[in-house]
Order: sequence, then structure tokens, then C-alpha cells
Amino acid sequence: MKFRDVGPEPNVFMITGGTNDGTVGTFPKQYSDILTRNGVDHVYQSIPGGQHGDNSVKPHLYTFFRYAFK
Repeated sequence: MKFRDVGPEPNVFMITGGTNDGTVGTFPKQYSDILTRNGVDHVYQSIPGGQHGDNSVKPHLYTFFRYAFK
């Protein structure tokens, strides 16, 4: 997985998930591992006990805004 040279790369490329997310399961971690192996700069965040709702979304948004508005 790499970005093609078709335009500007994103300022923040973030992969997030909760450890108890029944909707996406372990895919966020798998995507992050693939990006790391391919040298793609990204932010990965996993919320322990987080599900597919506000108990994960709020901390993910907080982290995203910290990176986006440095």
C-alpha cells in the first residue's frame, strides 16, 4: 500500500481503532503494519477497550486535531 504520484499527499494520514471494535476488528492494526512496512508516514492509534462509538471516536478526534493543527 503506497500513495501513487497523482497529487499531494495528505498532511495527516491516521489509522485508528478500538481493541473491542466489532465492526472493523483488527483491520486498523493490519493497515498500520502494511503502511509501516512500505515506509508510509502515518499515525496509528488504538484505544484499549474502545468500541465502534464515541468511547473511541472522541480520543481519535482529539489526536487528529493535535496533528492537523500543529
